[in-house]
Amino acid sequence: MRPDLNAKKARKQGAISLNAFAGGRKSTYDKRIKIQRDQNLNARKVNEFRKFKQRDAASTTEQAVQKYDGKVLQDATARGDNEEDKRRRKDGAIEYKKAKKQKKATRLERIHQQNELERQAAQEEKTQAKLQAAEAARSRQAAQKSRKDKTSFLKRKTHKGQPLMKNQIDNLLSKIQSG
Repeated sequence: MRPDLNAKKARKQGAISLNAFAGGRKSTYDKRIKIQRDQNLNARKVNEFRKFKQRDAASTTEQAVQKYDGKVLQDATARGDNEEDKRRRKDGAIEYKKAKKQKKATRLERIHQQNELERQAAQEEKTQAKLQAAEAARSRQAAQKSRKDKTSFLKRKTHKGQPLMKNQIDNLLSKIQSG
């Protein structure tokens, strides 16, 4: 065969798709695709681990060392029979206690706490306002009663209907002395 004929055949076999042609000038690195690929890989590993744990729980044979994902994991049996028997459930699986970490308050919890504090502050303000209103009402009633008593005191009259000048004079003297 001639060399130019081989080049034509090679070009025909090496044809690219329309999508590859359309995206030919773009960078081949797409972060979204990489993230999706990583998520799929992690999901696959999680599923494998879950199935592994189910198989482990179902098996009643005790093995000191188990292999998973190319790594060697120690089983609880290597720690001692006493601790294992305490944690073994009815179905044969071993219960492990999770270490409790003190979590920081999430954003929603902080918002909830802030709303709770605001509500308590509003409640305190409301009770304070009620107390002040009640005190003001009492003072108004006391002032009104004293004015009423004073007017009735000044309106007293003798048997003949004449006003008592003693009360009038005492009132004028108290005004002069006070101010």
